[in-house]
Amino acid sequence: MQNPKLPVTSVLFALLLFVGCSQPAPRTTRETGGVGGQPTLAAGVGGMSGGTGGAPTGGTGMIAGQGGTAGTMAGIGGATPPTGGMNAGVGGTSGDASVTPPPPDDAGDSSVEPGACPTGDVLNLLRPFAPADADLAEDFESYLTEELGSVTCATEGTGTARTITQTIVVPPGATYDGKGETLTADMGCDTSDGEQAESQKPFFVLAPGAQLKNVTLTYPGCEGVHMLGDNVLDRIVWEDAGEDAASVRSYFPGGEITITNSEGHHAADKMFQFNAPCDVRIESFVGSDMGKLVRQNGGTTFELNVDLNMVTVTEVISAVVQSDSPACFVRYHDLSYAFVGNEDHPDRVFRDVPPGNVSEY
Repeated sequence: MQNPKLPVTSVLFALLLFVGCSQPAPRTTRETGGVGGQPTLAAGVGGMSGGTGGAPTGGTGMIAGQGGTAGTMAGIGGATPPTGGMNAGVGGTSGDASVTPPPPDDAGDSSVEPGACPTGDVLNLLRPFAPADADLAEDFESYLTEELGSVTCATEGTGTARTITQTIVVPPGATYDGKGETLTADMGCDTSDGEQAESQKPFFVLAPGAQLKNVTLTYPGCEGVHMLGDNVLDRIVWEDAGEDAASVRSYFPGGEITITNSEGHHAADKMFQFNAPCDVRIESFVGSDMGKLVRQNGGTTFELNVDLNMVTVTEVISAVVQSDSPACFVRYHDLSYAFVGNEDHPDRVFRDVPPGNVSEY
């Protein structure tokens, strides 16, 4: 008796039914990969080699579906290409390292682009220029916190007459253009005869590389302008210079100083004081009623180079330039001077400066 032949379609159907029934039921959470699971070769969503559709062609596949055991290509979170890392799936242990970090805590950070004013402590603009010498650095910090105290920062004036109550700091490399403004200081400055009190506040502090132009400073002159170094003063008028019209202190870096197209009056002691090494050029300057035009701190030996070009000063009391440093050098061209009472004091024009250090050009 011949065995009955089964149709081919019936055989294939039975085979598919057998294979399908032999696969384990998918699990939502499993120890071999998936949501929250560890990386493994037998992972579905988030596994190393499983896909949402399993086999290369995907779908509820013949081999592995969602949560199946062995896909041959990577799905979400798989090895090629992973979303969430090389080995881990969604919530796995090795995720994508390119996570956006939290914003840094920059409260009070005054680091800004060159020439700009900070949002934090303005004095932090100046602290990087503290001297290396420990004693001078201590003096510099005391100057910032005790003498200057609360300050403001600006790079532009108003072009009008106004009163200021805080010293204006001009950032490194910036130019403060007053646009022809006239400033009066209400900062507790000395108003006695000569205005010689120490530790008065300046109208401006120029950080290294800063420039100041088109400003008139009125009585009381306070401490005028403090220049840390490599500064330019252009079209500045000191109506009443007081203690100093402008100065460089011993704990400032110093450097090149240019004062041009300016005028200064009523400096009971000196107009410009230099206590640190500088190359000073004063050009197209007119001044009257002053103890000295330029003074180097007495008893010092640092180098000071002074260039006077087209300078006219009258009612000079003591000297045009005074320095006892052997390293002070003066060059001049088109210099006109007159002492008080129109007396002739040729020995006091460049007072105490070694004669060999003076030259005309």
